[in-house]
Amino acid sequence: MIDGVQEVSWRGKDDLPPSRVRITSPYDPDSRNAVKRGSAWDGYKVHFSETCETPDSGRPHLITHVVTTDATAGDSAVVDEIHDRLDGKGLLPSEHLMDAGYISAELLLTAPVDHRVRVIGPVRPNTTRQTIQTTGFGRHPSTSTGPQDGPPARTGRRTACLCRS
Repeated sequence: MIDGVQEVSWRGKDDLPPSRVRITSPYDPDSRNAVKRGSAWDGYKVHFSETCETPDSGRPHLITHVVTTDATAGDSAVVDEIHDRLDGKGLLPSEHLMDAGYISAELLLTAPVDHRVRVIGPVRPNTTRQTIQTTGFGRHPSTSTGPQDGPPARTGRRTACLCRS
């Protein structure tokens, strides 16, 4: 403060607030900065759900749902909302293919029970310090086949893809 007036100055790279609270545009105060797979942007994140048809079916891929979130929101945070909305439209698939950003152990366990949806996708690798440095006690890989008969089947439901955000 100089004579009751606040001094304005540029902040250094190490002096910036976290992305979730930093305003990135004077025109859109809800816009945020995010980085994913080496790409950085200011704005929002869009999540698309679409049908997945085999090429020989002759059916087109159709977008069934779109969710826009804050750019800093994790992909896994929108899955329950997507399932609820698809169910409300009568478009909830029996199998939902997702990329690794959406998959969590909790989702793999709860989706078949809460939504009768089998979630399919790669599970994120274990990146704990103990695993990387191979020291100490960490989580060790284990395998589970889960329920042998899978989630209850629903007739007339197709497989859906959740495209990358």
